[in-house]
Amino acid sequence: MKVVQYLLILLLLFKPVTPMEPEQNNFYAIELGLKKGSPYGKGCESFKKNKIINCKAQQYQTLATDKFDVFQQNCIDDFNQKFCLDNEKENKDLLLAGAAGGAGTIINWVSQQTPSIQNRVKGLVVEAVAVDNEFAIHYGEQKCNLATYLPFARLWIPLLAKTHYPTYNPFGTQPIEVIKDLPKDLPVIIMHAKEDPVSPINGALKLYVQLKKNGNPTYLFLTDTKEHLNILDHDTEKKQKLAALQSIYKNHQIPCCTKDLLENKIKTPDLAEYQPTIETIEKRIHKSTFYPKILRNTVDISAILAIFLGCYISYSNLLFFD
Repeated sequence: MKVVQYLLILLLLFKPVTPMEPEQNNFYAIELGLKKGSPYGKGCESFKKNKIINCKAQQYQTLATDKFDVFQQNCIDDFNQKFCLDNEKENKDLLLAGAAGGAGTIINWVSQQTPSIQNRVKGLVVEAVAVDNEFAIHYGEQKCNLATYLPFARLWIPLLAKTHYPTYNPFGTQPIEVIKDLPKDLPVIIMHAKEDPVSPINGALKLYVQLKKNGNPTYLFLTDTKEHLNILDHDTEKKQKLAALQSIYKNHQIPCCTKDLLENKIKTPDLAEYQPTIETIEKRIHKSTFYPKILRNTVDISAILAIFLGCYISYSNLLFFD
């Protein structure tokens, strides 16, 4: 009998110690997307379905479309009003996920918080994010076709967004400008379709570059789809990407679904695939914008020369008739 007892003690002493995973009860996850019925979709409805958000979550949606100002102060104030730091949330760490305008809103929201609240934010997941005036320019391009290549389009095309979102300020503070105000150890996961019809892919790429330069652990998930939202639902590599997502969570002490990964027999992916170098992404941005920039600059310079020429001819005619 004593031998059995000794054996049990030895087994307990030499039992392999598994690393502690973060308690889900210590986390509060929030999804932020566009209001249902908005012309740009329902927001982040697939986050929980795909277990992108895998701990206790509560979904918030932004203001009605007549007050939705594309991730600016109205959206931030609305989020502040709905997400009050009550007793249930005040001692919990936060995982924030946002889609489209909700993605820009959570970036702006975190940048405005006190250090004590910023330190509680343990991760951001942004899908189909619009980070600067490109959103408005892209919107105008959709509605006006080649209008973005008319003279001085960079100045007046963003104003077209105001026809749909009257409170939007195209020259106001944009998420790309507040990256420096985010905690440098905050992990950010960017998810974007390469042919997103609403939010240009270059916006997501610029966000990735700025976050990497800021020192944030940043991951880039791209799909070959033409969807604006819920992009993983249409991705042929959905399981692999979800596995990578959960590995990132685990590395950063965010609650993860390791059980599901084991059941699906998915190998732990190489996360280097989701962390391309800054140089690689900058080359991609430069390549995709080089010729459009030349064309727009040529049009603008031609318009300026035409104006000067017109003024010169008019002035010359006045002298001639005098």
